[in-house]
Amino acid sequence: MSINDGKRTPILISGCPRSGTTFLGSVFEASKDCFEIYEPFNSDFTYHLDLPSRFYRIKPEDTAQYRRQVDRLIELSTLSGRLKKLPRGMMDRVRAEKDVPSALALKKCVQNNKRFVSARRVVFKDPIAFFSASWLAKTYDADVVLMLRHPGGVISSYLALDWEAETPELIDHMMPETGETLETEIAQWRANPDDRIGELILQWKIFTIETLALAEANPDWHVVSHEYLCDHPEEVFSTLFRAFGLDYSEQVEAKIAESTAANNIVDPKQHTQHNLNRQSKTLKDSWKKRLDAATIDRIKTEAEPLWHDALARLFPAAQSRDVA
Repeated sequence: MSINDGKRTPILISGCPRSGTTFLGSVFEASKDCFEIYEPFNSDFTYHLDLPSRFYRIKPEDTAQYRRQVDRLIELSTLSGRLKKLPRGMMDRVRAEKDVPSALALKKCVQNNKRFVSARRVVFKDPIAFFSASWLAKTYDADVVLMLRHPGGVISSYLALDWEAETPELIDHMMPETGETLETEIAQWRANPDDRIGELILQWKIFTIETLALAEANPDWHVVSHEYLCDHPEEVFSTLFRAFGLDYSEQVEAKIAESTAANNIVDPKQHTQHNLNRQSKTLKDSWKKRLDAATIDRIKTEAEPLWHDALARLFPAAQSRDVA
């Protein structure tokens, strides 16, 4: 199926870390229309924006300060923009300080020269950009996809990777309304900061509550549950590609098939950060085998009520039953 509406505005894929944004982004990257920029808001990666902190919320009053940086990334949506940046990218190879858009243009030219020529939209795959999603949408008319995942899946992934929660940063940048809703939980965490499971539950709640608020304020945005994506990958991707005017090509279909095949092995005792080939229908419940009974009971008691509320508010009844 070939669809091309000529749109060149950016696409943002975001959501709670460990909710499936990397898998979603990898399939978009398989489209000839897309130039994926991997986590430009994440200071842990080589090529990133110059921002004051992780999960920084760019607000309308910050536009003058940060727009030029993002403008230069969005220039990568055109072939002429990419070609103009190649000379600087080549010169920067021997320099300590690198120009981010130029480095990305050169990287794409070397790794996938066909995509370098054909891409017409940049795709920001970035959970760290979550709090700036509204600014990106309003400033650039960006199409937005937010990922949502059961708290057990997110928390088990954090524990398996031995990642720490980033609650202090999130509290600094979340909306005041979120803080009011979670006032009791935040106070409990501050009184017991070594409660790792409690902190991970709180982090998941911050993202989920904000996702609900963003989705209700922006009905044209797309919210995708990790669980529904695991069960219905072709349906989810064909719907998104159609909505964004992207070519749902044989290459895209092949990428989905390769990444979700039933013969892909999912070992709940082993967990890799960017293992994109998964046995989708078993992956969604792998956390039930990875977590101990006490942790599962705590997640069910403290987080599942919000999960079921989110499903009921965001998805049609049939889909909510599928992923509950």
